[in-house]
Amino acid sequence: MEGLDGVYYPKPRGPQGPPTLREAIHRVAGLGRFLGRKGDGEPGTQTLWLGLQRLDDIAAMWLVMFYATQRPVSSRDDSG
Repeated sequence: MEGLDGVYYPKPRGPQGPPTLREAIHRVAGLGRFLGRKGDGEPGTQTLWLGLQRLDDIAAMWLVMFYATQRPVSSRDDSG
């Protein structure tokens, strides 16, 4: 959820509880271009699929950035 929260809340927030299932679905659907207007109803399967594809990219990039800032960078080979 941290990657998804980073998209919706670029500034760090204090500790909050996890979103409800409905909120999480709407956030993922928002990545798939769901607008969430009053008369739109609930997101459909295609919108959720598009959102999940974007979330997969976001999660991959979050992992890259997380591990890039956690590991010390060394130019020498430590194996052997």
